[in-house]
Amino acid sequence: MSAPEQLVYDPTDVFVDVFSNPVLAAGIAFALACHEVNVLVGLLESHGRTDAAALWLTHHLADCDDPPRHQH
Repeated sequence: MSAPEQLVYDPTDVFVDVFSNPVLAAGIAFALACHEVNVLVGLLESHGRTDAAALWLTHHLADCDDPPRHQH
């Protein structure tokens, strides 16, 4: 009996795919801290998901108490 094949994937690519979902961004961006949004936006941008990054930032800024923390 042969061993089952291992699932091989890049966890960062999966993370980027999941967090590129506009419904997810709209639903929880307000709940993230500024530094959390900045890290997420940076990761999405570094993987070519600039539209998703901008969406997270837009949704977060709607309720953000310190918008200058997001200027880069």
